[in-house]
Amino acid sequence: MRFLLLLLLCTGALHVLAQNDPDSRFPPVTLAMLSIKSYPVDSSATAVVLSEYGITEINKSNVRGFVIENRIRRRIHILRNPAFDRATVTIDLYVDGDNQERLSKINAVTYLEEGGKLVEQKLNLRSDVYSEKVSRNLIRKKFTLPRVKEGAIIEYEYTLTSGFVFNLRPWYFQGDIPCLWSEYRIILPEFMNYTIIPQGFIPFTIETIENKPGPYEIFFTTDIYAGKTRDNRVEFSSVFGDHYWAISNVPAFKEEAYTSSPENYLKKITFQVAGFQHSQLGKSLMSSWPEFSATLLQGLDFVNEMENTGEWWPEEMKQVLKGARTETEIAKAIYGYVSSRYVLNADNGSGKRNTLKKVAAAKTGSVVELNLLLTGMLRYAGLSADPVILSTREHGYSTEKFPVIGQFNYLICRVRADEDDWLLDATHPFLGFGKLPYNCYNGQARVLDGDATLFHLSPDQLNEAEQVTAAVNFNTADGFHWTAGIRHQYGFFASEELRKKIRKDGLEAVRKELAGDESSYGVIRDLVATPLDTVGAALELKYNTVNEVKTGDMIYFSPVLIPHYRQNPLKSAERKYPVEMPYKISQQYTVTIQVPEGYQIEELPSSLTVKVNGKGDAEFEYTSTAENGKVSIHYILDIAKTVFKPDEYNALRDFFSKMTAKLEEQVVFKKKE
Repeated sequence: MRFLLLLLLCTGALHVLAQNDPDSRFPPVTLAMLSIKSYPVDSSATAVVLSEYGITEINKSNVRGFVIENRIRRRIHILRNPAFDRATVTIDLYVDGDNQERLSKINAVTYLEEGGKLVEQKLNLRSDVYSEKVSRNLIRKKFTLPRVKEGAIIEYEYTLTSGFVFNLRPWYFQGDIPCLWSEYRIILPEFMNYTIIPQGFIPFTIETIENKPGPYEIFFTTDIYAGKTRDNRVEFSSVFGDHYWAISNVPAFKEEAYTSSPENYLKKITFQVAGFQHSQLGKSLMSSWPEFSATLLQGLDFVNEMENTGEWWPEEMKQVLKGARTETEIAKAIYGYVSSRYVLNADNGSGKRNTLKKVAAAKTGSVVELNLLLTGMLRYAGLSADPVILSTREHGYSTEKFPVIGQFNYLICRVRADEDDWLLDATHPFLGFGKLPYNCYNGQARVLDGDATLFHLSPDQLNEAEQVTAAVNFNTADGFHWTAGIRHQYGFFASEELRKKIRKDGLEAVRKELAGDESSYGVIRDLVATPLDTVGAALELKYNTVNEVKTGDMIYFSPVLIPHYRQNPLKSAERKYPVEMPYKISQQYTVTIQVPEGYQIEELPSSLTVKVNGKGDAEFEYTSTAENGKVSIHYILDIAKTVFKPDEYNALRDFFSKMTAKLEEQVVFKKKE
């Protein structure tokens, strides 16, 4: 039985909420409550969620179908000025044609103290609530609670009604401010199967599920023949699953160094619809990966456009491909053409991409448009090429077991040339052929082909190697100062960023950035960047720097001239989620220092070797020597893996602490008697 449309009518009462009334978590606001200046959960917080709840139910619709009703209520204490933005509430509503999510029953009030009295200022629903069309499929509702000041308590509630079964919203128990009480309840009929996905490291204070029976009546439409359909009606008893979670004293999530995305670690509950499990239905709504791939390709309209490639194939491609003989040479020529001659712009916000013909003519497009154009051109040239979807680091991880709507936010191209597969991104021209930005290395990627081919992009596949050599001399001929000749070879991704900056702002802007405040950090001279136009190659900067010296009986000199690590990047005493680096790191630094004339070495940093463990996952080796009137200091840093688990955090933090302390040590010269 093929379903054209599955429509549900719930004839039984779905209001099977637990015995505790969630509104009891919101006692009347008093002057004593307003006078509180901080809370034990986080005495430094600028605002605290005092209480919040979410309740999701599936209710009977006035038409054939069902609606998901979400009721939200939240109370926040605004403690200090930086938290005033909490008074602006934003709710995004999904739109698909005539179907639109609805916002109703908005009620919002600000409680504040004035002249020793409690004042309530209510939201004006006519003037203070407004809409903004973000895209074809998204409308944004906003309202700002009035008269917010330090010490005010704001409270708001609303109901969000949705007919989109796929758009069951997650519930976040944790955010960037602490929360004293957060609870969420959802009531699901047994036949409607959702995969419930909990996330985060904070345990639930309460976690329960209660099953209750109830009658259902279901209508659905099936094909008969020649476009005719038949309405079907089924009555049966089902069970409601009443799921309830609550957490007290939830700390704020504070993003720290080497975090891929807070979305991966915030405490939350998410849902993915899997299908209908009644014996008379048996229809799965959860797409297989091949079905998901086919649906995306259809939505992109890519296959249809490929049939008309000749209409937009640039005439100049004849010259671009001249001399290209092998498949790899053809692929490189086309990639070089698109990446160097087309300009990346932001998404147009309409929710609909421009046609390849329009993109080809305008020489500009979004990430999706330019990489689809690249894919189409490669195909037209006779190569096997497909779009590839992935989720970038900042967007969060994607689930491999089954497709989840909204988990992918980026599109690249895979091309096969001379039996080799290459991954391409036309929006990063300074990376070079076959290279991707490091934020693409975030787990699974799916080729939009018949099999939705899976492969993995791991940050462990990347190594950012950097080398610095410096020679320092002290000069007394025309005022006591020191000069240094520096050669700095940048890592692959740092080279990309530097080339972009030089192309945009010029080499002089880089010189000024290196010098910083010249009165403190010296004068940068004779700056040269090579090879500037060879994308994909390590970029090297060579320059000289001149610095004044404070003379006296002692000269204190910091030998590490390039500050990779001036302080420990891992600040917190503990960490409950992994340390995630964007790539492996290899750094080498060497400096030779001529002992100033008339001075001798008084103090030299000692050599040091530090390892995070016995596996070689992270090592730092620092050596210092002195002979023939010269001091030589050399260090090597190797971080050989990108993910350190929470139980490795203390060792890694101690590793960085010892390393940064050593890099801050100085060479001391004493004037000869």
